[in-house]
Amino acid sequence: MNSKCSSRKSQQTEDTLNWLQVNYEFSEGICLPRCLLYQHYQDYCRSKGQTPIGAAAFGKLVRKKFREITTRRLGTRGKSKYHYYGLGIQKSSVYYLDSYESNNFVRYKGLSVKNKRSARSKKCRHTSNAENALQKAKQLLKKFPKIGEIVIPLNVSYKKLDTFLVMYKTHCNQLLDTIFCSQFDDVSSYLNNFWTGIPSHLECLLQKDFIAKVIECCDFVFYEALLTGLSPTSSIDSFDENLEKLEKIAVKLMPWTNHAISHIPKNIFDAKINAHNNLGSYPGQIVISLYDLSLT
Repeated sequence: MNSKCSSRKSQQTEDTLNWLQVNYEFSEGICLPRCLLYQHYQDYCRSKGQTPIGAAAFGKLVRKKFREITTRRLGTRGKSKYHYYGLGIQKSSVYYLDSYESNNFVRYKGLSVKNKRSARSKKCRHTSNAENALQKAKQLLKKFPKIGEIVIPLNVSYKKLDTFLVMYKTHCNQLLDTIFCSQFDDVSSYLNNFWTGIPSHLECLLQKDFIAKVIECCDFVFYEALLTGLSPTSSIDSFDENLEKLEKIAVKLMPWTNHAISHIPKNIFDAKINAHNNLGSYPGQIVISLYDLSLT
């Protein structure tokens, strides 16, 4: 009897490891909420008629399968949540569209996982053109400054800067997803949630001119990714769709950003404004820039 139970348990463990391999992958710079991954696992067990193991035991399996990932606690004091840093959902996974394109993300202000399965949820336009454009943009986010490549001043904490860079890159990923899915009403919310939800132990970073330069560098990469992803293509439908997105973002992005960062130190404010105002100087610039559109 014990041998049968042991065999069944071993088989379930092997099935779970295979399920993890099929649906998830190591993805540098991505943060996936632990509670979201465990929710996926519980759904998988229900579909198989299996009893899920506890969250702690499941976490050990995740670490066994993906040894490169680490765990980070992100969010405001009293409302922070644990995330797997370096773990992403494979594009071929059944969870991909639901978790990425339907905006099932962590909001920094409160770090709650949004359930977008209600009838009122906004649906992304699941077109191959939009998907390809988004992936092209996200490839450029790999140019984000990495902690190991930065000469850090003695008065800046390595650990705090590393945590901030992870948060900021995840934030920019969220903005790209939202813009490419034409969910413009959510852009303002993401901006406000991030800048009002900076953890108190990281707020000291925002006082430093060095961090302002880092943020400006990150914004240069973000805007280049945005413009490149929305650049004209040979498809007329795609061109019209991308032009519409550019026009909306050109009109609204700067006012939304100004409102979200109105309370932050002037050095950060100036750095973000400067990055936006220098859109036309980015490598690989397109004929129509956000800056040009905002003047029309």
